[in-house]
Amino acid sequence: MAGLVKPDPARHPCRRGEGNIEFPDQGVCLLRRLSPARLLALLLTGLIPVAAGRAQSAPDPPGIQDNSFLIEEAYNQEYGVVQHISTFTRFWNSKDWIYTFTQEWPVPGAPRHQLSYTLARLHAGALQGSGAGWGDALLNYRYQLVGSGDARVAFSPRLSLILPAGDSSAGRGFGGAGFQASLPLSVVVTKQLVTHWNAGTTVVPHAQNFAHQRATTVGYNLGQSFIWRAHSRFNVMLETVFGSFQQVVAPNRTEWSRSLLLSPGVRWAYNFKNGLQIVPGIAVPLGVGPSAGEKGVLLYLSFEHPFRKLLVPRRQGRQMQRAASLALDRLPFRFKPHEHRLGLQAYPEDLFHSLLNLVFQFDNLRRRGAAAVHQR
Repeated sequence: MAGLVKPDPARHPCRRGEGNIEFPDQGVCLLRRLSPARLLALLLTGLIPVAAGRAQSAPDPPGIQDNSFLIEEAYNQEYGVVQHISTFTRFWNSKDWIYTFTQEWPVPGAPRHQLSYTLARLHAGALQGSGAGWGDALLNYRYQLVGSGDARVAFSPRLSLILPAGDSSAGRGFGGAGFQASLPLSVVVTKQLVTHWNAGTTVVPHAQNFAHQRATTVGYNLGQSFIWRAHSRFNVMLETVFGSFQQVVAPNRTEWSRSLLLSPGVRWAYNFKNGLQIVPGIAVPLGVGPSAGEKGVLLYLSFEHPFRKLLVPRRQGRQMQRAASLALDRLPFRFKPHEHRLGLQAYPEDLFHSLLNLVFQFDNLRRRGAAAVHQR
């Protein structure tokens, strides 16, 4: 019939390699044969409205949340995201300095659980000639009991095992194994103001001093901070830390020592398209009360990034899984996950988004094919 142009099989959208896009032949051809009524059925399942909503409302760039210096926030790591934290603190009067490295991992499949460890390298200024070396190590477990990073109130108790890796004779450790418990509470007061509260205790049943004398020591710490969100990527901080700990002075004898620090500081963030967030920071700890006259500087650096491909935020994971299950049950054809090559296969939300991509990419190919026919 005049006016019609025979389609070129080489440009047919069911073939692979159209432009820079590759599709499985079966999935694209099935979508190609969908009638308008079946495409309407896809609309009614909620597949396309969800994707349209995601495209129209682009997520805000990530702000700064779990990057305090001396205070512990009550926010566990997000699913699929790991954080590497380095701090360096130098005090001028005592000549003490300490570097710590902490790595925090979410437990796979259990977002309320978090595991982490802390390593330390330090120098005790009170012991001249002791030099620098490794301190005690901590293995930490934390449970998100209340809230999350998206809630107004969050509470996540932590329990830590103290491993005596440091040399107590050089002032770099307790000299024995122990445990530590902490109760961090985070409260969002306003959109610009967040506060964190800490209470904790440390117990070492067989602590040892530099003279190799042993006794059981206990201690407790209290902390509080205000975070002013001047910008989503720039915060002003004021942290207050109080500690009271026993020290071994003779066999089975201890004495209490106390410290109180007021630490103003700032932190800022750099966000990258691959999900990496780098947060540097600096603070000036100042001694007050029992620590009057002490002063120091604290440097902070955090790297936080996904260690697996994430297509949806953690808070939307369950909703997306339910939507994916309902949508797949209503599809006008059966899709076998092991046959398609888009995204990860093990998670329902990945299959869900793969189907969305097929729908919209098919529509794009259809438009380009129609434009090519019209040009001929």
